[in-house]
Amino acid sequence: MDTSKVSSKWQVVIPRHVREAEQIRVGSEVAFERTAEGILLRPVGAGKRVAPEEVYGILKTRRRAATEADIARAVRAAAARKEHKRRTSR
Repeated sequence: MDTSKVSSKWQVVIPRHVREAEQIRVGSEVAFERTAEGILLRPVGAGKRVAPEEVYGILKTRRRAATEADIARAVRAAAARKEHKRRTSR
Protein backbone atom coordinates (compact mmCIF):
# COMPACT_ATOMS: atom_id res chain seq x y z
CA MET A 1 0.00 0.00 0.00
CA ASP A 2 1.30 3.44 -0.95
CA THR A 3 0.99 6.45 1.29
CA SER A 4 1.11 10.20 0.68
CA LYS A 5 1.04 13.22 2.98
CA VAL A 6 -1.50 16.03 2.78
CA SER A 7 0.24 19.35 2.09
CA SER A 8 -0.53 22.69 3.74
CA LYS A 9 -2.73 23.43 0.69
CA TRP A 10 -4.67 20.18 1.21
CA GLN A 11 -3.03 18.56 -1.82
CA VAL A 12 -2.07 14.88 -2.11
CA VAL A 13 0.34 13.29 -4.60
CA ILE A 14 -1.02 10.26 -6.44
CA PRO A 15 1.79 7.67 -6.77
CA ARG A 16 3.23 7.36 -10.27
CA HIS A 17 2.33 3.72 -10.89
CA VAL A 18 -1.29 4.44 -9.87
CA ARG A 19 -1.47 7.49 -12.19
CA GLU A 20 -0.05 5.48 -15.08
CA ALA A 21 -2.28 2.45 -14.47
CA GLU A 22 -5.41 4.63 -14.31
CA GLN A 23 -4.21 7.00 -17.07
CA ILE A 24 -4.52 10.06 -14.83
CA ARG A 25 -2.75 13.03 -16.40
CA VAL A 26 -2.44 16.75 -15.74
CA GLY A 27 -5.93 18.18 -16.06
CA SER A 28 -7.66 14.83 -15.51
CA GLU A 29 -10.77 14.95 -13.39
CA VAL A 30 -11.11 12.65 -10.38
CA ALA A 31 -14.05 11.95 -8.08
CA PHE A 32 -13.94 11.34 -4.32
CA GLU A 33 -16.44 8.95 -2.79
CA ARG A 34 -16.87 8.10 0.89
CA THR A 35 -17.27 4.38 1.46
CA ALA A 36 -17.46 2.16 4.54
CA GLU A 37 -13.75 1.34 4.06
CA GLY A 38 -12.64 4.98 3.62
CA ILE A 39 -12.27 7.37 0.71
CA LEU A 40 -12.33 6.12 -2.88
CA LEU A 41 -10.52 8.20 -5.52
CA ARG A 42 -11.88 7.41 -8.97
CA PRO A 43 -10.88 8.91 -12.35
CA VAL A 44 -13.73 10.47 -14.30
CA GLY A 45 -13.81 9.48 -18.02
CA ALA A 46 -12.12 12.70 -19.26
CA GLY A 47 -8.39 12.43 -19.63
CA LYS A 48 -8.30 9.00 -21.20
CA ARG A 49 -6.14 8.88 -24.32
CA VAL A 50 -7.91 8.41 -27.62
CA ALA A 51 -6.14 7.26 -30.76
CA PRO A 52 -6.24 9.82 -33.61
CA GLU A 53 -7.84 7.21 -35.87
CA GLU A 54 -10.83 7.06 -33.54
CA VAL A 55 -11.67 10.75 -33.93
CA TYR A 56 -10.32 11.58 -37.40
CA GLY A 57 -12.89 13.55 -39.37
CA ILE A 58 -15.17 14.23 -36.41
CA LEU A 59 -14.92 18.01 -36.90
CA LYS A 60 -16.30 19.46 -40.09
CA THR A 61 -14.77 22.52 -41.75
CA ARG A 62 -15.30 24.49 -44.92
CA ARG A 63 -11.63 25.40 -45.12
CA ARG A 64 -9.35 23.47 -47.41
CA ALA A 65 -6.51 21.44 -45.94
CA ALA A 66 -3.11 23.14 -45.79
CA THR A 67 -0.73 22.09 -48.54
CA GLU A 68 3.00 21.57 -48.11
CA ALA A 69 3.51 24.92 -49.85
CA ASP A 70 1.18 26.63 -47.33
CA ILE A 71 3.10 25.12 -44.44
CA ALA A 72 6.49 26.07 -45.93
CA ARG A 73 5.25 29.66 -46.46
CA ALA A 74 4.04 29.87 -42.86
CA VAL A 75 7.37 28.53 -41.53
CA ARG A 76 9.36 31.05 -43.62
CA ALA A 77 7.12 33.91 -42.43
CA ALA A 78 7.52 32.87 -38.78
CA ALA A 79 11.31 32.62 -39.19
CA ALA A 80 11.42 36.08 -40.81
CA ARG A 81 9.37 37.57 -37.93
CA LYS A 82 11.66 35.94 -35.38
CA GLU A 83 14.78 37.21 -37.15
CA HIS A 84 13.32 40.73 -37.42
CA LYS A 85 12.49 40.70 -33.72
CA ARG A 86 16.00 39.46 -32.87
CA ARG A 87 17.63 42.22 -34.95
CA THR A 88 15.47 45.03 -33.60
CA SER A 89 15.82 44.04 -29.94
CA ARG A 90 19.57 44.69 -29.82
